[in-house]
Amino acid sequence: MIFKNNKILSLQEKITVIKDGTSKEYFPKDLKSFKIKMENKKVVTYDNINDSIFGERWYSNKVKLYYTLIKVETRQSPYFAINRVFVIKKPNAEKLTYLIPNGLSRLITQKEMLEKFSDCKTLHDKIAADEIKITNEEKLINFIIDYEKTCFTN
Repeated sequence: MIFKNNKILSLQEKITVIKDGTSKEYFPKDLKSFKIKMENKKVVTYDNINDSIFGERWYSNKVKLYYTLIKVETRQSPYFAINRVFVIKKPNAEKLTYLIPNGLSRLITQKEMLEKFSDCKTLHDKIAADEIKITNEEKLINFIIDYEKTCFTN
């Protein structure tokens, strides 16, 4: 798992392309996106999120959802922890929205959902009434699709 996470962390920072024995490094500011075939033969697309990091594309239309990892220093060996972070690009928003999965029974807590989606009254009210529960990644993607349809139809 540590090897896989380190590989993802390095892909987020830069991609090295080897062609005819020559290697060239590309950073997020250099590329809009790239595709890479992983060990399991799955092709994964990474997009430039903000000119400083690539994120794995999970959904992309008007609203975009990316999966990233963040390395955080700790005081105990191995002196770092790797956290999952979901990044959302909303249409016409200047700032990115970061969702940190930290719930016990939910992937994303109700409190965090209320804070991050206050711009959409319809869904905000459903979250407050506990009608929407993000318990796994599939439900998060479906929520983002619904968020886009409900709040960004124009």
